[in-house]
Amino acid sequence: MLLALPGIVLASPPTETVFVISGQTVDPGEVTYHGSVARFKGLEAEGTITGSLGLGPLEGEFYYTENGTVNLATGWGTNQGFMTMTITEGCHGSGTIDVRFEGRTQIDLLNGVAIIADQPFTILKGTGGCAGIHGQGTRNAIVPLGSSSFTVTYTAKVHWDPQ
Repeated sequence: MLLALPGIVLASPPTETVFVISGQTVDPGEVTYHGSVARFKGLEAEGTITGSLGLGPLEGEFYYTENGTVNLATGWGTNQGFMTMTITEGCHGSGTIDVRFEGRTQIDLLNGVAIIADQPFTILKGTGGCAGIHGQGTRNAIVPLGSSSFTVTYTAKVHWDPQ
């Protein structure tokens, strides 16, 4: 039996998506040392976005702030931050998307890289043409130590609430 509910519109089913941010650190923020632990606060980065949110090619820019710690003795760190993506193409029109990320980072001194592996992130909300987007996934990157440039790949399941 099929039950019809007039006026009820359901969210889209989750869609697997991949988008990539490429950018640079524009402000390293404040770094303090407590024994072998370095704490950073207020790191800022910006750059471009490509990929897809399930609605065609994605284009835009991002800005994020990040805080965290790195244990220089063990090579492990934690980080968390917020990113705002300004989308010009790839939603239902231009808009913004807010993302929260967090996780652990491994510092590989032998190879001179920071490894971001399967760090979780959550798409919190969208505005304008991106209103109604939600999702979560993981982010991955290998970033050369001492470089202000980076590329991070985000793999997500997103869905769109009806607007």
